[in-house]
Amino acid sequence: MEQFHQKRDDNAESSSGFEFIDAILRESDAGVTVDTLSEKYNVPVGVIYQWRALFLPSFKHSQRLKELEEENEQLRRFITDAMSDGLAARADILSQINSNLRGRIRPRGAQNETLRSSDHPSSNDIKAFDKSNALDAIDPKR
Repeated sequence: MEQFHQKRDDNAESSSGFEFIDAILRESDAGVTVDTLSEKYNVPVGVIYQWRALFLPSFKHSQRLKELEEENEQLRRFITDAMSDGLAARADILSQINSNLRGRIRPRGAQNETLRSSDHPSSNDIKAFDKSNALDAIDPKR
């Protein structure tokens, strides 16, 4: 592999052989032709094709894995946001129910008190109310 490193010194990112191969494969994956890479790094075309056959599937696999992990994280955030919105809505509904129930519950001292008939409208009052509303609907000037 030492023969491949002659032109590489000004282009090299590091001295590791795997990083050298990785740099070439990344450029190849980005669309740079194998002939151009061969001239740039002084590596035979056949060797680049061998590296692509050996390393590129795992490179693509690691890229796909990274994309899936990012998508998974986005979905987790979406679900947590949706759940927190749902919990907030439930808490709001429960607080409304509690406030409605508080208005209906009698205090402890009033447990034995019965409601007087004057507290409730009689059926005659309801009928009179309904008739007056019906007449207002027919003739609003009345």
